[in-house]
Amino acid sequence: MGSVVKQLTRPYLLPQEGTIKAGEWVTPDGRALPERLLDWDPATPFEAIREVAVDFERLIGECQLGLGATLAVTSEIRSDRTTLRVLGDTITVTADSSADVQSVLAVSGSALGGLVKLSTTLTLVSSGDSGPLAASRVGSELWRSHTFGCALEGGAARFPTSAVSFSKSPLLDDKGAWSLDWQIQSLDEPVLASVRLLINTDNPRVREAIITGSTAPDSEVIRSMISFDVARTLITSALRSDEFLARYESFPEGSVGRAIAELIQTHWGESPGSLAQRLSIRPNRFEAEIQARFAPVDGEA
Repeated sequence: MGSVVKQLTRPYLLPQEGTIKAGEWVTPDGRALPERLLDWDPATPFEAIREVAVDFERLIGECQLGLGATLAVTSEIRSDRTTLRVLGDTITVTADSSADVQSVLAVSGSALGGLVKLSTTLTLVSSGDSGPLAASRVGSELWRSHTFGCALEGGAARFPTSAVSFSKSPLLDDKGAWSLDWQIQSLDEPVLASVRLLINTDNPRVREAIITGSTAPDSEVIRSMISFDVARTLITSALRSDEFLARYESFPEGSVGRAIAELIQTHWGESPGSLAQRLSIRPNRFEAEIQARFAPVDGEA
């Protein structure tokens, strides 16, 4: 594990670089957390884990804390889309406990969106028989890791989701499973205000997959199909819009047009103009391109 110590300025002694070492953030299956989660789904929890090693004997010497000092390791995640700050479990560290701890963040997907930033702190719980230059207040921050940023790029991750009864809406077919509520004329409007995914609560399988966040295999397939359908709807509609093709580089941050342009850039890495030409000439073939990039059905047996 490498050191990720962030320098602080405090009116008390702080540990030196290398006294606390934090590993990289990983997913529950042990893979390194990427800077972009392309297949993230807001209906499922976000989980990340990191190992933190504290050289307790060295730390109390550098910070003039007593042998009976108690420290707390806490991780947090902040979302620029929802503006929420969520803390993970607090793990206490003492001279008698293991100096190597595992910090876990498990957050409801509905609390997140856009760019999330993860960090870890070491704070004081009690100082013991400390020296005159030691931190003394509970909660005093002794160390903070560098912030790690991760962009959540799921197809349905950029706008709100509402659960409604389609049978009670004259504009929706009561046999439908979901519907994307938006207008191509809203390209300049904020995503959060002008695009909404409607989930039919009259459909028990879709309701379970999206609202309860079920991890059953059929629920994962339903979420994948919805993400694919949403991406296909937004992208193909935009590629048929002269306004989008003319202005795709100049839509304001947080707008519908910017979100679609970023979605195209992330999954194709080429100009919308070339995609629009392929869509116009061979729409069936372009449909296969979208399927290949958003993988609505896993090809593995």
